[in-house]
Amino acid sequence: MRHYKASFTTNLAFFLKLSGFFLTIIFLVSACNETKPIVKETASIDRYSRVKTSISQEDWKFTDTATVAVNNPFFQQSMPFKKGLLFEVAKLGEKPSWILGTIHSDDKRIMTIPEIILKKLDKSIAFLLEIDFEAPLTKSIQEYMYYPEGKTLQEVLTPELYQTTLAVAKKRNYTEAMIHAMKPWAVMVSLSTPPLKGTEFLDFKLYHLAKEKKIKVIALETADEQLTIFDQMSLEDQIFMLQDLIDNFSKVDALFEQLLTAWIDKDLAKIAQISDQEMARMPKVLRHSFSQNLLYKRNKKMIIKAEPSLEKGYAFIAVGALHLTGTKGILVLLQEKGYKIKKIY
Repeated sequence: MRHYKASFTTNLAFFLKLSGFFLTIIFLVSACNETKPIVKETASIDRYSRVKTSISQEDWKFTDTATVAVNNPFFQQSMPFKKGLLFEVAKLGEKPSWILGTIHSDDKRIMTIPEIILKKLDKSIAFLLEIDFEAPLTKSIQEYMYYPEGKTLQEVLTPELYQTTLAVAKKRNYTEAMIHAMKPWAVMVSLSTPPLKGTEFLDFKLYHLAKEKKIKVIALETADEQLTIFDQMSLEDQIFMLQDLIDNFSKVDALFEQLLTAWIDKDLAKIAQISDQEMARMPKVLRHSFSQNLLYKRNKKMIIKAEPSLEKGYAFIAVGALHLTGTKGILVLLQEKGYKIKKIY
């Protein structure tokens, strides 16, 4: 099985790396970076200059981080489940299941899985994760990530943004030929984090262990569902995210290190705080959209998909750690359904 590069923007990096989209993109983004030849350049259309005028000034005001932190359910002093990565979940008198908050990374510091996690996986009869890595897409990755023949990235960006994007792409070892026909969201995703250093990442390792142990694998989502969220974004929002990545590219690796450290410390509250601080820089319309589409709605859908397995017991669920945090997180939503939650690790 081939292992692909993965990447995300600074504002959304924490959201995505801990909310599951990393799983889709890590498998798919670089699959076809070299499938499209350079086409003849067409006249640039200065669309980005119209972005801000198409959205109200109020919506484009950046909100102070502290204000967002107070109002955001992810970041409150009373935040439930501040510490821990592995939790036992069961209704009174029923068989237990377990939920692990993962980080979608191949960093060597996290690739040795703790014995307590392996023991719970061994007891499981079902392994539930965000996507099945071997499930086919309903349409090709090219259709999601690339414009139709004859349209290019250069057409939808200002000349300045296009040139700075090429400069950042070069730092990630991407050539103009690799990105010239990509949609802005796909370029953003492709440039946001360094390539994998190892041969597999944490979630994929757990997936392989479950397969080796003949544990039934159940996908909580499909790659199509995840990719469609990006593909249906407006051009203006896509360009905003790309511009934000380019403007803050020098900070990306340091921010990822903060996130990784918080995960190693099993500090869900810190993970939520870091995410909130980064998301606070987004226009509130876009921030609200991503909160709803990347987390809240998906949390509810994943619980619906997981409940039959939870009712049987001995299910092992592995999802991005950000899905566990806050008053709209999976753990609280399960509590509201009558499940008892106990921290294991």
